[in-house]
Amino acid sequence: MNILLTAISFSLLLASTDVPAAVLDPGIQHFASGKGPTRLLHVDSAAKPSGTGSASKPFQKISEAIAKATPGTGIRIHPGTYPGGTWISKLSGTAQAPIWIGGVPGKARPVISGGREGLHLSQVRYLVLHDLEVQKASANGINCDDGGNRSNANATRFVLFERLYIHDIGGTGNQDGLKLSGVNDYWVLSSRFQRCGGRGSGSGIDHVGCHRGLLAGNRFEDLSGNAIQCKGGSEDIEIRANTLIRPGARGINLGGSTGFQYFRPPLSKTQTNFEAKNIRVFANVFVGGNTPTAFVSSVDCIVAQNTIVDPKTWTLRILQETKTSQGYTFVSSSKGRFLNNIVWFSRKQLRSDVNVGGGTLPKTF
Repeated sequence: MNILLTAISFSLLLASTDVPAAVLDPGIQHFASGKGPTRLLHVDSAAKPSGTGSASKPFQKISEAIAKATPGTGIRIHPGTYPGGTWISKLSGTAQAPIWIGGVPGKARPVISGGREGLHLSQVRYLVLHDLEVQKASANGINCDDGGNRSNANATRFVLFERLYIHDIGGTGNQDGLKLSGVNDYWVLSSRFQRCGGRGSGSGIDHVGCHRGLLAGNRFEDLSGNAIQCKGGSEDIEIRANTLIRPGARGINLGGSTGFQYFRPPLSKTQTNFEAKNIRVFANVFVGGNTPTAFVSSVDCIVAQNTIVDPKTWTLRILQETKTSQGYTFVSSSKGRFLNNIVWFSRKQLRSDVNVGGGTLPKTF
């Protein structure tokens, strides 16, 4: 009976496109919990150019509302299609009064389509991005970064991404659905990522030097390189209760390979450096893909209590892609934990159970 119920559950999981990946823990708290806008600005792509942002005279462009937003503002983007390429820079709410940008509650998501990037957020704080569909950008769906201010941990901080649908991004290489660089104290919840990147590269969510994040209740489908990648000095990120269907070459890449100039914080010549540290992968469902998880130039990471179905090549990889050079010492991939996971696989299909590369310390796992 248990086997039958499991098979039925997986059939429903694969067949559905809108069933949430998981019921989120109601205890998840963030800076916007229990808060709402005190002022609304409306945007409607069908409006006349002379709008004021009121419900009766909405702005026509998202950028017009952003220019008028102050702490406590909720920007309500009405259903319709909007061009990509909107840049959001140095927009800050406060802990008591965040800023919300997203669709109208109870209505269809607005669609942001085309451009190099659908949206670019730079040096933002206490910002909620919610209920948007982003598609057909040539580089990244949404890019959120610290404006290159790699030494300032407060440059982009306290950002919530919720109920987003990002799909059909790039298609030719290293293009990402959600690109995060130097983002600290952030949440990605109840969102969906589909067909991002191409030719074995690109991610649903790509982290470069991000810290203290929670990714929960999201769904990833038909990715090329990774569903999720955490590299460039990323630390203290929890990836919990997500569903990954055909997530690409490496479903979750705990680490990776990053150019030295992109690490956050900047690399040290007096301390040991790492691509990823303390990345926690709990209670996710993986279906397909070459390998569900890879520990790559990482330390103290854990993969536990996940369900892994039909990996194509390996169950697990331990690799070293960033090596000591130019006066910078890098940790050997070490102290990883792979615990209490259920793995359902075809022996004849796997190349090996675990793939261990040179320069690693597998005995510490």
